[in-house]
Amino acid sequence: MVIKYILISIIILVVFHIISEIMHFSMSKKFKASPGNKPDYWIWGMFYFNPDDPRIFVPKKVQWLGWTLNFGQPMAIVFTIITLAIIVIGMLFKYLK
Repeated sequence: MVIKYILISIIILVVFHIISEIMHFSMSKKFKASPGNKPDYWIWGMFYFNPDDPRIFVPKKVQWLGWTLNFGQPMAIVFTIITLAIIVIGMLFKYLK
């Protein structure tokens, strides 16, 4: 049962990543700054927050470490809440049976 919710979360993550890549491709000429070179946009060095950046997924400060969310975009916060809700609901269903 929990595996089903984890798979749904992964599918949602992939869909959001594809949408973010499409937005990034269309906005690449408008927004040229790399998130790694602007320390003002990093909260505690690990949370990226830039409302002017249209991307939802951005490379981490050290790009080979992967991607992170741009918490300056409302969709990133919605994505985080949905993912956490799916995990919590899955765990509740497992332990309530």
